[in-house]
Amino acid sequence: MIGNFYTGQKARAFEKWIRRVVGHDNRYSHLLENDYEEERLGFYGYFDKGFSPWRALQEEYRNYG
Repeated sequence: MIGNFYTGQKARAFEKWIRRVVGHDNRYSHLLENDYEEERLGFYGYFDKGFSPWRALQEEYRNYG
């Protein structure tokens, strides 16, 4: 399981969600590694807001290019 921001069921749900994000854009595959907790911070926010993986990527593209 990646990261430690969440615990239990929410951690498993986030892991499944972030894998879907990576499925849409493989350039974010580094987010699956434990060393990139800081880079996942924005995605935790998108997840908490209930964004779909696709919408999270659109926000990321809009904010960071």
